Amino acid sequence: MELPSESSINPTLLLPASASLVIAGTLFVLGRMFGSVVLVAASAQWLLFFLLVLGARSQVLRPTSESTLSVRRLFIALLFVVVSLPGATLVDGYAFVAVPSLDDFLQLSVLMVGLAAASAAMSAVFQAANASVVKDSPGLVKIGRIGVWLGLIGAASVFASYQGWPAFEDAVAVVLLSVPVVLAAELLGRALFGFVRRPEEGSAFGADLFAARLFGSSYNPIQSVFTCVEDTFGVDVRSSWALGFLRKASFPLLASLATFAWALSALDESLDASVETSSEPTQDAATDGEDAEAMS
Repeated sequence: MELPSESSINPTLLLPASASLVIAGTLFVLGRMFGSVVLVAASAQWLLFFLLVLGARSQVLRPTSESTLSVRRLFIALLFVVVSLPGATLVDGYAFVAVPSLDDFLQLSVLMVGLAAASAAMSAVFQAANASVVKDSPGLVKIGRIGVWLGLIGAASVFASYQGWPAFEDAVAVVLLSVPVVLAAELLGRALFGFVRRPEEGSAFGADLFAARLFGSSYNPIQSVFTCVEDTFGVDVRSSWALGFLRKASFPLLASLATFAWALSALDESLDASVETSSEPTQDAATDGEDAEAMS
């Protein structure tokens, strides 16, 4: 007996789902072993991506089951919240994270850069997918783009820890965890609204969230905001030369300012350390002089 025709689609969606789950588990374990809260927090984005791919797969296999769509959305959103938030509470208190092993942080930063590239690859895979078959592919493309930036931010923080620079690990971990939590919260809101107004037949699972469009419509975050406004509200911001220039020039400017501020903080810390080091011989000499006077 032949399998249903839609089963041929299963491997296409199971491959990115399996890869996302493996990456999420690997980040969590490595972050715990080597004492990096950034890696543990980064696993949340891959966990959410895994759950959304599963949701998209369920909608491909059962495109006419609009009566259960809200239930599946609710289950996916709550599952992410139940898994991620207790883990975030434990990480905040360093309850199960080992003492940081800074010697290994260089390799971990390279790993984070590789995972940013993996997010870009995931985005490219879903961009090439047939949107009429996998209706959630546009949303998964955007979430993959967001994952690229989260991976690069995490890599910068881990590398800064390795170099002894200000790494802002706790703040970066909050950012890496907050973004997928916001996405899951919006999915939860859509699920609850679906009980009031049933989704239309053949609707997508819901990966094309407003927050995903806001931050992931383009690799340029500023341009992504303008694109989101155009796509969501139908406002054409390209007609204005000033707005067009702003969306192209603002992100490089902001990125340069952020890099400059980070470099200044690192320089300030290194200067403080050198001043403390240079003051130690002076204090030792003064102590020796006092001892000599006391003996005379």
